[in-house]
Amino acid sequence: VPTNFHPLSIIQPSVGLLKEHAGRAYWERLQAVAFARKSSGVAPDWLPFHKAPTCSCCGASFVWNSTSQSEAQECRDKHHCRRCGQVVCRPCLLHRQPLPGLGMADPQKVCDGCYYNQCSVS
Repeated sequence: VPTNFHPLSIIQPSVGLLKEHAGRAYWERLQAVAFARKSSGVAPDWLPFHKAPTCSCCGASFVWNSTSQSEAQECRDKHHCRRCGQVVCRPCLLHRQPLPGLGMADPQKVCDGCYYNQCSVS
């Protein structure tokens, strides 16, 4: 959802909001919204799964470390890096870090290339 989507520009608390999202969780979500509004970055376009025959980081088949080699398993083993949008295998997506430039204060999944600042896409 674009950050400038008008219906999301105003937070309208409902009667059950505090009860449903008590205390800390409520505060954290409000902080996340404020953080996202201040960001100037634009999230990367995600590479479609069908355009990624191999992992963008290591170049290996997506099912190299799986017990099954099926097409369904390959689909389950493809993941997107939140920083660069490339499709990577699970072993290349073990790191998490906040992406303040994209308005994401909570740690997000990032590929090895982005984590070690070697990704040519981001």
